[in-house]
Amino acid sequence: MNHEIRLNGCRPVPMAGYLKAMAVLRLLAEQRDPHAHGYWNQDVFSIQTELSQDQLVDFFLREYRPTPIMAPWNGGGGFIRGKNSEPVDWLRKTSGERFRPYRDALHAVDRVLADTPLNDKPKEEDKARLVARLRAELPDEAVEWLDAVAAITADRLGFAPLYGTGGNDGNFEFTNNFMQRLREMFQPDGTPTDVAERLLRAALFEEPVNGLLNVSIGQFHPGQNGGPNAGPGFEASRRVNPWDFIFSLEGGLLFSAAAARKFGRQYTDFTYPFTVRAASGGQGAMSVSDEGQKARAEMWLPLWRRPASLPELEQFLQEGRAQVRSRLMSVGWRPARTGVDFARACAELGIDRGVESFQRYAFLERYGRMYYAVPLSRFHVRRRPEADVLDDLDRWLTQVQSLPSTKEPPLSALSALRRVEDAVFDLCQHGGADRVRALIVAVAQLDRVVSRRADLRDRVEPLTLASQAWIEQAWPQDPREQAEFAIGLAIGTMRDVGEIRHRQYFAPVVLHERRTWKWVGDKEMPSARVRLAFDSPDLVRCLLTLAERRLLDEERLRQRKDEPEYVQQDREHQDGEDEDKPQLKSKLGFHSRQQPFAARLEHLERFWFGETRDARILDYAWAFSAYRGNPPSVLRHDDTWERRVAATRAWIPYLYALLRITFTSERDLRRALAFVSRRHLGQPPAVDDFALPVPRDVFALLGADRPTNAVRAREVLERRLLASGLPPRHRGTDTFGLSPRRVLASAIVPIQSRSLEVLVSRLWPNQDENAGSSAKETLFEL
Repeated sequence: MNHEIRLNGCRPVPMAGYLKAMAVLRLLAEQRDPHAHGYWNQDVFSIQTELSQDQLVDFFLREYRPTPIMAPWNGGGGFIRGKNSEPVDWLRKTSGERFRPYRDALHAVDRVLADTPLNDKPKEEDKARLVARLRAELPDEAVEWLDAVAAITADRLGFAPLYGTGGNDGNFEFTNNFMQRLREMFQPDGTPTDVAERLLRAALFEEPVNGLLNVSIGQFHPGQNGGPNAGPGFEASRRVNPWDFIFSLEGGLLFSAAAARKFGRQYTDFTYPFTVRAASGGQGAMSVSDEGQKARAEMWLPLWRRPASLPELEQFLQEGRAQVRSRLMSVGWRPARTGVDFARACAELGIDRGVESFQRYAFLERYGRMYYAVPLSRFHVRRRPEADVLDDLDRWLTQVQSLPSTKEPPLSALSALRRVEDAVFDLCQHGGADRVRALIVAVAQLDRVVSRRADLRDRVEPLTLASQAWIEQAWPQDPREQAEFAIGLAIGTMRDVGEIRHRQYFAPVVLHERRTWKWVGDKEMPSARVRLAFDSPDLVRCLLTLAERRLLDEERLRQRKDEPEYVQQDREHQDGEDEDKPQLKSKLGFHSRQQPFAARLEHLERFWFGETRDARILDYAWAFSAYRGNPPSVLRHDDTWERRVAATRAWIPYLYALLRITFTSERDLRRALAFVSRRHLGQPPAVDDFALPVPRDVFALLGADRPTNAVRAREVLERRLLASGLPPRHRGTDTFGLSPRRVLASAIVPIQSRSLEVLVSRLWPNQDENAGSSAKETLFEL
């Protein structure tokens, strides 16, 4: 008959509680009931066994055989120059049958040390040889401990972070303290001491108990180590249950270290189950500076609901599989190296099935120079399709996560990196389009910081986005957020000007080499200083600078004689026009029809009134300036004219209409004029060929942001249209209540062809619709 026993003292937090659960299942299955199963239920470990609760207690008191846990290579292990040798000598002199494996292992160590005596703690090379010799000489029970604490190759020795640096943490010796705790629970003949049973019941079932010891438990249960603010008064002493420490070391043996050569590499690395490099994101107990210098590692302890036997658990833990998709690996997957990678593995189901969640720990330097197993967060395993965008960032994320390990990393980079890691964890844990957008913002901010510092550009490549999922998964439904996203997307993905990449207006990148930086001080790129436009937190200022510099580059491009690339680009833009017809070298303009992504008039309306967050638009624009993918299906719909008109307000700022028409390339404007005239949606002038250069005066006039200058700018634009044969029918109309500077900035944002056609129909409406004195108010005034 099987019994189900809830071990209320075995919980995922602290780490000692988790390791206790592993120890109970391992020792019970190996030494008494091989059919025992264990699982987690409501944060409590439960055992299915043929033993009753009292029989389970009696097993540990009467039958349990301690694993031979020792560290002869450590100065405090009890084997070198007699230091801390009393617990070792006590075990050598025991007579109980339960200690026989321990005695045999100690005798084997004595034989090894007799051949190669140690007068001091061995150096790294000697330590590796000693561990290899011990592994060959010790009994199987002791080898199990060696496999858990260390892994060796031909020339190196690696220690599992779970057991510090080879069974010790600074001056605290795990193995020697393990022997001392056994001495406090058992007599030399193996019988339990008077306090052993009540302390055991307290450890397993959380029963109240007194008589806890003033000893250290190390990193496994920081709350029991005492210290300032650890109890009533200013400082509390230690209160440790010896069984907690015994079970902590016994339970960790399931997480054996190993040496592996991955993907055919000659370099051999050490692997520890579910142990990765620490990452500061996703919790508040750890800073980015901790991540680089004060974190030994990070460990994700699995929690499962289905009862599992010891062989099943051993196989699962020994594989320790957590993988993420990588575009860099020919096999498509690579092992998780950091906490960020592990979060991605949980969201992409790159782990073994059956695990419900992970309790995340980091071994952090706290309270002096001691390391504590600090619980960070609980991470649930769920498939999050939105997290697939992270595959596109795999190479870049690997590089930026090395920043905390650099010498004196800038605080601005560490702060931006923390926001990126928080965004990754949040996306992998909860999913959702809003969290994809938060990641885009965080990535843009960090890329901007890197672009401005030479010491960081040497370590991190420029950001590159290629997946359509960045837009499909992030597309917002809220009108304000959609306006911000669409405007930023349209700004960031504007067409290149000849051979000048649009990305170069944001960051100093090498032409045709998006993975290489080229800074303004480099002799090979003296014009980069003039070209950078997005060097300010003021979005409007950046847009005005962008417009002036793009127009200047376009003018230089037009002045070049016999430019094959420009001629080819000009032919591509014709889009089916008669090739025999003479073509004008028209301005490229701020494209609408040829623009990969463009905003709509209803998006700009919120920008005019200041209802959008300029900083958010700037971040979106920066991130999507690195985008080189194709338009996703979410933006490929061809809205009908009726739908676009219905979505557009009854009024449009007249000044904006003039600016947008002037900034549009002549070819796109001719198409819009022809469409409106053909559909009888308006009566634009019948002009086939015209030139519509941009009057530079409007930038100075509207940049001052004064209403009087706005009137003068409007007059300049009206005269320019009149001289080009496109006289607007609403001359003299003023737009009040809006910032002229913001209206100018909005005219730089590319808009969809349907929105451009709406503007044409408003500037040149049908005569019957234009009758009456209220026409101007209906179409343009506020």
